[in-house]
Amino acid sequence: MRIIASIQYLRGLAASAVVVHHAAARYDLPFHAGAAGVDMFFVISGFIMWLVTRKDEANAATFLKDRLVRIVPMYWFATAVLAIAAALRPNLFPLDHPLPWHMIQSLLFVPHYVPETGQALPLLAQGWTLNYEMFFYTLFGLVLLSSATRQLWSITAALAACVTVGLFVKPSDFLLHTYTSPLLLEFLAGIWLAHAWTKDRWPSAALGWVSLCVGAVALLFVELAGAPAEGSFRVVLWGVPAFLIVSGTVTIERGGQLPRSAVLHLLGNGSYSIYLTHTLSMTLIALIVEKLGFSPGPWIYLLTIAGGLLIGTLCFLWVERPFTAFIRNVTRARGFRRTAAVS
Repeated sequence: MRIIASIQYLRGLAASAVVVHHAAARYDLPFHAGAAGVDMFFVISGFIMWLVTRKDEANAATFLKDRLVRIVPMYWFATAVLAIAAALRPNLFPLDHPLPWHMIQSLLFVPHYVPETGQALPLLAQGWTLNYEMFFYTLFGLVLLSSATRQLWSITAALAACVTVGLFVKPSDFLLHTYTSPLLLEFLAGIWLAHAWTKDRWPSAALGWVSLCVGAVALLFVELAGAPAEGSFRVVLWGVPAFLIVSGTVTIERGGQLPRSAVLHLLGNGSYSIYLTHTLSMTLIALIVEKLGFSPGPWIYLLTIAGGLLIGTLCFLWVERPFTAFIRNVTRARGFRRTAAVS
């Protein structure tokens, strides 16, 4: 599949928004809308998964293997770094519930309820989104077992059924509550957007600009109004604007009006590493600032954001990209040997 530049840019923007949000939270600044970057990631994920599996050779086993290679190594690496850092400097990296079972569930993408926070969070807190991603990938992989003509409606029915069940699930049942969350509808929105992308007819770039602006203004309005984007309200208050931003941006590209940006392209490539490492980076930056005796100020907030993006990007270039390439080469070599053995 050819690289869709707008999706790369959106991934970079989504990761940057989350970094800005968490940096603001660290310094008690009001910027909650940055968390909508997660909702953008969910829409983008549905969009990409549908497009990459439209190839004739796409199958469930290959799809799930590729997803595991893409997601697991870096997540385990970041979780291990956090666990080691917490063991060495617990005052800097306090864990809400550092029990062995919590660690195991985190690595297996199983939601773990933390009584101290009242939330289901893994050791690496931002990894909660990956619990949703892996559940979505599992459902999507199962749907790939059906015929190509039935896959769109099969995944639609599966995700809709999960959300419907969620209407009758008590919030205290955290495991089912995760797997039946309305957030799953954001993946579905991305899938239908990708399905529309494969068709010949597409709205004009002008409509794309309108969609992008409406989505951005909607997020700004929600932020200024102080509306609580929690639970089911999140899908409406953040999910809908996120979808408008994603659909608007890809429409602008399809209409040939997308400005090119090497910086956003690089941030898009490094978005996963940025997302996984930015909270660790922020703690490291705060420690350095404290050791150097700098006084607090707006520049430290900006430094924290820049540092989170820079360290995450370097982690992509020096760790994620070579490590993922190595694992892919190993798995492909093994697959080749198995094929040769049965030929």
